[in-house]
Amino acid sequence: MNIYNLGNEDVINVDRIAEIICKKLNLKGVKFNYSGGKRGWVGDSPFILLDIKKMKSLGWKPSLGIEQCVVKTLEWIKDNEWVLERN
Repeated sequence: MNIYNLGNEDVINVDRIAEIICKKLNLKGVKFNYSGGKRGWVGDSPFILLDIKKMKSLGWKPSLGIEQCVVKTLEWIKDNEWVLERN
């Protein structure tokens, strides 16, 4: 079985993601509260970097940066609010 990671080699932290989302939603004066101590909660991944070497070796390369991906994901959720519904 072949497994390929699709993503990019950018790195971003939670604070920056939250800032992007607040800006896109025009939220001002938002205060962030964190729990879980320095490490976060059980199962939390404080750092993720996808290894996309296999895809790049096939000639593929990411066309968007991670910040653009956060915005596009948020726009998709806003256009498809059904994903937020609880069954």
